Amino acid sequence: MYQEKTKTGNSINSNPSITESTVENAGLDEKFVNCRFQVSINTQVVGKCNANKLSYSGVWLIASFTMAKLAAHISEGYPWMPALLGGNGQRWASNVISADLMALDFDGGYSIEQALADPFISAHAGLIIESSSSTPNHHKFRVVFRLPETIKGSQAIGIVTRYLLSLFPQADQACKDASRFYFGAVGREARLINEGATLPATFGQNALNWQTELDRQWEERKAQQAEKWAHVRDTQSQDEQIELVKSALDAIPTRQKGDGRHDELVAMIGGICNDLGDLGETLLLAWDKGRGQWGRPFERFLKSISRTSGKATLGTLFSLAKQNGWKRPARAKKLQRISALLPSTEKAKESSEPKNSGKKQQTKAEWKAEQKVERDRCAHSQLAKMLGINLDVDYSDDEYAKEARAQLYRPLKKFLKYETQGELIEGFATEQMAAADGRSLIAYDASKGTGKSNNALIPVALRIANGSGRALIFVPTRGLAKEFKARINARAGENIAATHLDDKFYTASVVVTCPESA
Repeated sequence: MYQEKTKTGNSINSNPSITESTVENAGLDEKFVNCRFQVSINTQVVGKCNANKLSYSGVWLIASFTMAKLAAHISEGYPWMPALLGGNGQRWASNVISADLMALDFDGGYSIEQALADPFISAHAGLIIESSSSTPNHHKFRVVFRLPETIKGSQAIGIVTRYLLSLFPQADQACKDASRFYFGAVGREARLINEGATLPATFGQNALNWQTELDRQWEERKAQQAEKWAHVRDTQSQDEQIELVKSALDAIPTRQKGDGRHDELVAMIGGICNDLGDLGETLLLAWDKGRGQWGRPFERFLKSISRTSGKATLGTLFSLAKQNGWKRPARAKKLQRISALLPSTEKAKESSEPKNSGKKQQTKAEWKAEQKVERDRCAHSQLAKMLGINLDVDYSDDEYAKEARAQLYRPLKKFLKYETQGELIEGFATEQMAAADGRSLIAYDASKGTGKSNNALIPVALRIANGSGRALIFVPTRGLAKEFKARINARAGENIAATHLDDKFYTASVVVTCPESA
């Protein structure tokens, strides 16, 4: 594996050396010697499986291929990636150093015959090959292009990729990241191989011009929206502004995996945070409600977006909302006052409080702590109502959580029909033992832990399973549920765990589920 020695920005100062022993010689005719290109390959994964293993360091090798050799590699079921990786070798955009190839992924609505008849593809494509899930009635295939010259850096590769996608709206528009890889397709034969074909010599410059024009149009729209928002701020009250933002957010669906909307939603979120600060974060959390697929908890995603760039404004929000059918509500519409539910700004305080009132302004930390207590109070109240009991908890006491837990524990245990005996015991996961006889209700909170604390659950689950018991584990996401299942089965040496998505999961000794599927 090539390890990058010197790197500056998005370009490199040395080329990776190709080891011919890694990949067997393709046996080319002399006229095709100059048709070789560099590509990243993997020969450990076969078929569409174990995608997580393809993000580790050292799993991608750099090979010198032709289109015929690439077709053979894909047909054997091995994955490949147009980009070459440097740095630590992990499949991150920041590690992408260069690319000799571009690819389009067609997942339906466009047949191979239509692709072969397209003048651009027939003139410039080097390879067309079906993917593993393609059928005679539903073609799924990839078209591979060789660049006229090597493109260096993830940013440049991204621009060229998006430009190519803009020429073919029938292709999967989500396949635009610089470190995108493609699975192999066992037994599939190439439908087109043109070793001498490349994209036009001016393709890179055309892509740059296209991106420059997009940026100009974006800046123009943003300036127009910013001007409109400035007028709104000057003519409307804070409550009216909040209602306007909420109305626009309601028209925009939150992000789903593969929908191709990541960049525009990031710009929208940045604009809201730039103009509204903490109040904007509160509105965004209420908009997402945990439904979006951001690759991490939405609250953490918000923290990762810079508010200091000054490049985005609320105009982005209104522009996206209009694309989704939103219309600005009439000014005369009666507005719900929600300022009591949101942190007040200094301007609102000045208008509602007499000067020199001596009242101390609430800090953000104090407000968050107050909101947490209120959420807990509501949750405890609903649980008590379900159990048919009355709670007597002093929520002004710092120990209110323990007090509520003590009052709720036994009624909840009875409600769940668990015949356990003894008192509520708290402590570290490794200290808790399942009862040798009878049934135990053990609740672990590993939400703030690390892999070590999560691993502490596995021995407990195995002990329960070995004792002919059953365990139910809740984790945050479906992906983590599958990972936990695999780790438990690996430790047990047999399939004793299942997720709620598996057939006959109810027969497994250990079941892993998540709130995502509730």
